[in-house]
Amino acid sequence: MTASTVVPTRAYGRAMSRLLGPLALLLVSCSSEPAPEPPSGNPVIIPTTGTIRGGITMLANAGAERVFEGTFDNAPPAEPCTKEEVAKCKVRTCTGATSPTPGAPFDPGTITLTSPSVGSGVLPIKDGVGRLVQPGDLKDGEDVRFVSSAGFDLTAKAPTRVALGTFGGCSFGSLAACTVDGKAPTLTWAPGVEGDYVTMNLSPAIDGYPRVIVSCSFPAAGGIGKPPEAALAKLDRTAKQTLFVTMSRAPVVTGVSDRQTGVTASRYLPGGRITVQLVP
Repeated sequence: MTASTVVPTRAYGRAMSRLLGPLALLLVSCSSEPAPEPPSGNPVIIPTTGTIRGGITMLANAGAERVFEGTFDNAPPAEPCTKEEVAKCKVRTCTGATSPTPGAPFDPGTITLTSPSVGSGVLPIKDGVGRLVQPGDLKDGEDVRFVSSAGFDLTAKAPTRVALGTFGGCSFGSLAACTVDGKAPTLTWAPGVEGDYVTMNLSPAIDGYPRVIVSCSFPAAGGIGKPPEAALAKLDRTAKQTLFVTMSRAPVVTGVSDRQTGVTASRYLPGGRITVQLVP
């Protein structure tokens, strides 16, 4: 045996086992768990339950105000735009400014809303519709409870705001129109929380008809959204488009038949609107 050869003794082996045992277990544990899948960036359909006849929307409007609106009718209103689903994005084609025809209103009773930011307030409803606007914001993840004297009791959570990144390389907050690859643009943001959704809405920058509106929603936790080319192909590439990014959560629903009531929570983001030109 040469001087450089080392033969471990049993005692040495036991000592090394005691020393390396926890590390070995850690290495085995780490290597046995699969790496988390990166977010796909594919659009999703925000889940809903049933058909909502009576609806309340609560909106945190970019920190400037909080808006609560209620619409209660027994039948869905006539929709002035046609709707279709393309690659899990919603596409609306509007040919005129005809206002929807409301259904027959029903009385939801007195609706009281409470939350840390709101305190306590009443959502006034007359002829099936009502609106309450307050200055100030809704905190990230804040619970707002809606209690009606007619029987429903629903609590909705405000979306947690995210910091927007870019859309196809275009920065948010820019006033000038930005050119974007119309085949594979990517929307990025700082990853948000589970249960929140980021929705990108593209519509003509100049008012007029006909107009096509494309909306694609993505899990906020992913931090990335890739609108499908099939949905973007519905837009007029010769016209500038307004990109408006919003946040929301799945509606909270209660009730049955024509008395289903739902609350949908949304948030507008500061600087979440830019003008883009999609190119082939």
